[in-house]
Amino acid sequence: MTKREKPPKHSLKQVIGNNIWMTKFVFKYAPTLIVYKIIRIPIAVLTTYINVNMVRWILDSVQANEEISSVVLLIVAISSFFIVTNVILAVFDRIVVPQKQINLSAHIREDIIRKVGAIDQISFQKSSFFDMYTRALDEVDYRAVHVLDTLESMITLIISYFLITGVTAEISGAFAAFGVCAAVIEMIMGTIIQKINYERSVAVTPDGRKREYIKRVTYQPEFSPDLKIYPKFKNLLLYKYRQATARFKEITLKFSKKIIVFHQSYQIPYVLFRQTFPWLVVAFLLFGNKISISEATVLTAAALTIPNTLSGFLDCLSILYPHSLYIENLRQVFTYPENIESDSDDKAELDTAEKMELKDVSFAYSEDAPTVLKGINMTVKKGEKIALVGYNGAGKSTLAKLMIRMFDCTAGSIEINGAPIESYNVRSIRSKIAYLSQDFKIYGFTVAENVLMRPVESEEDRVAVAGILEKVGLSEKVSKLKNGIDTYITREFDEEGEYFSGGELQKLSLARLYAGNYDIIIMDESTSALDPMSEDEIINTIFDIFRDKTVIMISHRLATIKYVDMVYFLSNGEIKEHGSHHRLMEQNGEYAAFYLTQADKYDKETCRTAPAL
Repeated sequence: MTKREKPPKHSLKQVIGNNIWMTKFVFKYAPTLIVYKIIRIPIAVLTTYINVNMVRWILDSVQANEEISSVVLLIVAISSFFIVTNVILAVFDRIVVPQKQINLSAHIREDIIRKVGAIDQISFQKSSFFDMYTRALDEVDYRAVHVLDTLESMITLIISYFLITGVTAEISGAFAAFGVCAAVIEMIMGTIIQKINYERSVAVTPDGRKREYIKRVTYQPEFSPDLKIYPKFKNLLLYKYRQATARFKEITLKFSKKIIVFHQSYQIPYVLFRQTFPWLVVAFLLFGNKISISEATVLTAAALTIPNTLSGFLDCLSILYPHSLYIENLRQVFTYPENIESDSDDKAELDTAEKMELKDVSFAYSEDAPTVLKGINMTVKKGEKIALVGYNGAGKSTLAKLMIRMFDCTAGSIEINGAPIESYNVRSIRSKIAYLSQDFKIYGFTVAENVLMRPVESEEDRVAVAGILEKVGLSEKVSKLKNGIDTYITREFDEEGEYFSGGELQKLSLARLYAGNYDIIIMDESTSALDPMSEDEIINTIFDIFRDKTVIMISHRLATIKYVDMVYFLSNGEIKEHGSHHRLMEQNGEYAAFYLTQADKYDKETCRTAPAL
């Protein structure tokens, strides 16, 4: 188990700043909630005031020999006030507020989606980022509302406290001191418990994330076949889940014991200052004829109301601290460095990618990580067909991600059309250079939406999608579907969704590339899951529909070789050899050995399609 992380220290300024920052979302996306809270405050204060004084008013009326009708009228008026306000608040609480809260959390999530899209890819490989991001996501749905509730409670309670204290001061000036003592003790202990709760939240996050991962594996469609194909795979899942659960329970129990100790340690002062001492004072004042029966009822009610209001206020004050701790995670996401993705609009737009040059490019994922790529030199010209080949782990995928500026070089440079890649707006780079990875995703949206990767906006879009599907060989398949290009893939969003085979999904990914009208197409092991014959068919399609484009095929298999103009052979992060296939075979070096090893694994039919040695 990793060492338990301590909660960060926050200054008062930081605590206030984080809570104010959170309320900005409410003002921006749900101002009705602000108005509602403002309405609740005077109603709540008045309710507290009535509850403390009601018996006193009745007793005073009896002692003054007032008519019973006036007392009844008072009771009816106050009861009517409670009924009307409760109905109004109930309508808001059950109908208006939930809708506004949903809107609020939805808008915050939309902001997070936009922000996450701008965070550099390399950050997603850090567990610290994922832990922070996980805690932030857990807060999106309710933290802003909780902050607003806390502020409402603080205002309500502090007004009620001074109002009730003022009433009791007229009867007994020192009486409120007991409530103050009780409240201060509770605030101190409450703050400690809140800190412990946050420490617990931090401590259980890694194992909580693992448990959530296992749960996703058990219901997401892409994982379900393995649960059936491998009989003992579920045992592995259960083993991992039980491991994480055991640690989760261990951490939870440890913190629960701590909380019990602190919680119980203030029960004695709690009883003394809230009940014992106030009751004794009331008794002595009554026996000494220093207060009336009606005044005694006020003090008795205030004995609980004063500490409740003050401790509630102080508790809310202390809650601002854990609010700040949790909000800090969300705030860090929104302020997380963007670097590559934060390109300003005043950078040059890449109109067309004519030529790309890699000059002595090296790369490492961090300062203390080993160098993945070393001194890569490579030129890619318009219309060329290039193969990057090599064994797994040679650095091919990392090189591809540098070409679309998912990462920046550690050393060396990449130039497009003679200008540094950093001089272009990164969005324009990716609008001209496409990257299809080996684990490309097809989403549970419609066929057309998967092709366009955006909403269908016009009839022209629909016509374009139909033409693209014809190009990649999916037209016949899609035309037979009940809803055509509007058919959902899988049934995540539609019960009438359809499932596609691996080869069909591959063609759909090609349709997506074709729709983008890119200048350079980088395909990273994207056919590796297919059998050799299907792979050959797909690659034929690729070089047919992209005949006028620059194509870079990354592979550790042979099917691409016969189509390309230039082969680059990578090993241990370096380009060991490059040239045409025939030239490299004549050199009889590392590439030739790699090729012959692969060729032995291909069946005779496939080998006949490969170039002669």
